[in-house]
Amino acid sequence: MRNLLHRFGLTAFIVLLLVIICVSLMGIFVSGPVLKNEYEQRRIESEIKSENKACEQIERHSFRYVTFTCESDESYTIYDENAKKIASRKKSEADFAKANELLANYKEMANTTFSIGYGYEGIAYVANSGSTMLVVDFDSFEVLFYNGGQR
Repeated sequence: MRNLLHRFGLTAFIVLLLVIICVSLMGIFVSGPVLKNEYEQRRIESEIKSENKACEQIERHSFRYVTFTCESDESYTIYDENAKKIASRKKSEADFAKANELLANYKEMANTTFSIGYGYEGIAYVANSGSTMLVVDFDSFEVLFYNGGQR
């Protein structure tokens, strides 16, 4: 009887040890890439802020490319994932009122406003609501991309 309890205890210990190892490995493999991406994003943002001291707010956009929009008092500057400047526009050129009028045509974008991002080949207004994204050209106000439902 004592031998049976000893074997049961040993088996339970080994199973518990395997469960702990499996949970630990799952945690490492699931959170590892997320932590790496967060570290990479913080690195890029600090690089952008060191290059552009006037930058007040940085917003990450992922459309065709991963870009970072730096907003300062006078302009919007777009950087790529290597922290290289790819475009810039003065704030006075932005017409958010006209862009936000377009949102009335999209039901799922009712409580959303535009921010500045990067479209296919230039600066664009970008609105996100859940998994729905609307990208509108900065100059022509042409809808470049819409992945939502009813219109």
